[in-house]
Amino acid sequence: MIFLAEESALAEFTTQEAIGQSYNYWGQFVNMLITLGFILVLICISVYVLKRMMRSRIQHLNKSTGIKILERRALNSKSSLYLIDVLGKGVLISESASGIQVVTEFPSDVKVEEKLDELLEEPTAIRESFAKKLRRLASKNA
Repeated sequence: MIFLAEESALAEFTTQEAIGQSYNYWGQFVNMLITLGFILVLICISVYVLKRMMRSRIQHLNKSTGIKILERRALNSKSSLYLIDVLGKGVLISESASGIQVVTEFPSDVKVEEKLDELLEEPTAIRESFAKKLRRLASKNA
């Protein structure tokens, strides 16, 4: 009996020793890095797809309702300005930790969405006017 117990313990020790010798640390490390890279790529693709879905959902909501969020500008991490078109009338609101407030309402004859499209189509005109202002200021100071 004692001989069998010693023999089985010796067999178990040699089996563990053989497993330890055949274990490839570098192979497992490379396998882990490849798996990690695959997971990171999968996360990046998921984030990209979700952003596109949310953007298309917002655009769909803007087209199908009377309230359209035309533009959002972050002032800092806790406050933002929103340009909103409510049934054809432009409204500028601010959002902050203290709440939401109406900054201004545009007259009903001003089409805010059309003005915004014109502004986005002609960015060079903005740069030229800034350049003109800069030249004017430089000539005043000289």
